[in-house]
Amino acid sequence: MKTIFSIALIFSLSLANASDISEVMEKMRTVYKSKTLSFNSTYSLFKGHFNNEIHSSYTGKVYKDEEGTYQRIENTEFIYGKEFTLKISHDEKAMVISNAQEVLFGNVDFEMAMKECRSKKIIEKEGEYHIIFHMNATSLVPFTTLTLKIDQSNYTLLQLDLYYSAQEDFSKKFEMRDLKQPHLQIKFSDINFNPNKKDELLQQSSYLTTTNSVLTTTGKYEGYELIDYRNKQ
Repeated sequence: MKTIFSIALIFSLSLANASDISEVMEKMRTVYKSKTLSFNSTYSLFKGHFNNEIHSSYTGKVYKDEEGTYQRIENTEFIYGKEFTLKISHDEKAMVISNAQEVLFGNVDFEMAMKECRSKKIIEKEGEYHIIFHMNATSLVPFTTLTLKIDQSNYTLLQLDLYYSAQEDFSKKFEMRDLKQPHLQIKFSDINFNPNKKDELLQQSSYLTTTNSVLTTTGKYEGYELIDYRNKQ
């Protein structure tokens, strides 16, 4: 009887917990549905899920308005327009144009994560919601664990930790292998829901021009190699 009662109690607590998580996640999604938005981010990569030493780090920024989303991560830019997507690599001096794509906040499908996790819990700590998802082994989401820190006062995302399921080779030597599961930590700062307009970031003409019916790079991107995937998708 005690066992049955314990199972029933755990089950009822789990249902309440899941309800709380759904409510908090929905409020966070509502906040980020704003037509205009900008924020900065810091990415820290760890070699292994239990390693606290940062392997590498880089910074990024995002600007979003009704015309699309601009994202920069270190030396790579991404422009998600209504009719096109651009990826620009300054290291390779190359640009790829493709059809318009949906932008996933934090590059994570949170809705799928909620559906495919084997367990989830929420903790309130120091003015933050800490939400932890443990994914099913068969999940299409490429993580074993996913954690979020959300500001309780305004439901903005403060930190996202992604514990990848697949291994990555961290070795810098061709003849050696150093396979570990990566842990990527993203911290968000300077969140602004009323940023100054930056139309030029989302206009195709800022990056490309058409001369004699040929699409080429322009402005500060002139001379970059252009790869057009629009007709191959």
